Amino acid sequence: MQYTKSVFFLFFLLFIISGVEAQRSYDRTGYGRYNKAVFLELGGSAGIYSFNYDMRLNRGRQDGIGFRVGVGGLSARVTANDQSGRVGYIAIPATFNYVLGQRRHGLELGIGGTLFHVNGEAEDSNDSFDFDGTAAVPHLNLGYRYQALNDGLFFRLTYTPFIGLGHMAGVSLGFNFK
Repeated sequence: MQYTKSVFFLFFLLFIISGVEAQRSYDRTGYGRYNKAVFLELGGSAGIYSFNYDMRLNRGRQDGIGFRVGVGGLSARVTANDQSGRVGYIAIPATFNYVLGQRRHGLELGIGGTLFHVNGEAEDSNDSFDFDGTAAVPHLNLGYRYQALNDGLFFRLTYTPFIGLGHMAGVSLGFNFK
């Protein structure tokens, strides 16, 4: 899965950029720094799970406009009787979001898309076939968000309708920092 290395490189690059920005402290309280979070989401915009990075675009604020990017995936092999198969997918969700609520609790609204790459194979004693495909699926996001005022706990409960595909609920747990 060639996308995996690229996605992990993107996360590494975002983490380095965040660290460099964090070194530019404007005062000891964290005012002037971007509020960021890393978290694991179960369900939500990547399907089964994803690892994510979120950042507010207003310095020193818990609320306002921001973005989140993530990566998730799964690979499984199944064998039953004389049939076997393998399926795998990689999901890369990206969302522009807006948080209403300046303190710990907020309402999160978002719009974005998830790039899904699915591949696999199936065979039985008579036939076999392979499949491989990529699709970008737009989604919306509506949810509750809890974030510590300083570095600390980050938690989300979300409802994510995929445009033309159905919907998912998600729960996220992670760490926010400045």
